[in-house]
Amino acid sequence: MRKIIPYHPYLVILAKKLRNNMTYAEIALWREIKNKKLGVRFSRQIPIDRYIVDFYCKDLRLAVEVDGSVHFEEGNHENDLKRQTRLESLGVRLIRFSNPDVKNNLSWVLDEIRKEIEGWVNHKKSPCFCKGFFHLMKKQALTQNSVQPNYKTKGDQHQDYLQTDI
Repeated sequence: MRKIIPYHPYLVILAKKLRNNMTYAEIALWREIKNKKLGVRFSRQIPIDRYIVDFYCKDLRLAVEVDGSVHFEEGNHENDLKRQTRLESLGVRLIRFSNPDVKNNLSWVLDEIRKEIEGWVNHKKSPCFCKGFFHLMKKQALTQNSVQPNYKTKGDQHQDYLQTDI
């Protein structure tokens, strides 16, 4: 049975607006993950708690974010980390990709999402997976001593992001 995560009602109107104004990268990814093309159902622009995530699989509690250039500006890494920490505390796994990775490496992005889905399905059989998974993620974050959120990137393309995506 799915866990229902509460959200602020005022976000519903904003989420509808965001669905009608998706970025090119979000549209490209949505075309590849909608209608259970990866074996699970994703929804787009879903309110969770006080945030809206780009794509969300309720059954797996998996959120996928496609981050534009604003996420790479100074000071926004801390906000993204705070958001990620809050969502993970609610039991949501969050993976992030940059716009250029989605635009230029869509097959790689889809492979990474498939790995997350397969990892969940394979580990779901373990009775202590959920508790152990989040403990492991927090432990890894602490040992990395990094304030940056968990971005999935292919190569160093994310470093050239501000120059390549306008």
